[in-house]
Amino acid sequence: MPFVVKNISDAFARGRPFVLHKLDGRPKQDAKRAQACAPFDPGYGGSCDEYSLALSMEGGAGAHIMEVPLREQFCQGGTLARQYQREGITQGLNSVSFSSRQARWLRGRTEVSALPGTGGRADD
Repeated sequence: MPFVVKNISDAFARGRPFVLHKLDGRPKQDAKRAQACAPFDPGYGGSCDEYSLALSMEGGAGAHIMEVPLREQFCQGGTLARQYQREGITQGLNSVSFSSRQARWLRGRTEVSALPGTGGRADD
């Protein structure tokens, strides 16, 4: 997912938060996505990728947006949904912590998973 990773890295460089808190409810997530992607105009037939994520409490208006291939958008969405379900991540109680090198899914004190290939250094 190189385009998604670039968007996240660019968002970090512009001061977007590294820690996100899950927002439950598809209607709420869709509303945040619509707010974030309102100014989006696909130049190459791609999809609007937003960071902070629409499925986070921090998402919505003012998110950093970038056009990404639709296949990457589907891959990212499916990966996040599976990880949230697998780790029991629920609204606001658990968070996703991103670094320029990896994405760590935090549930309590347990680091569960990583997103490879994002470059940079770890925040360990």
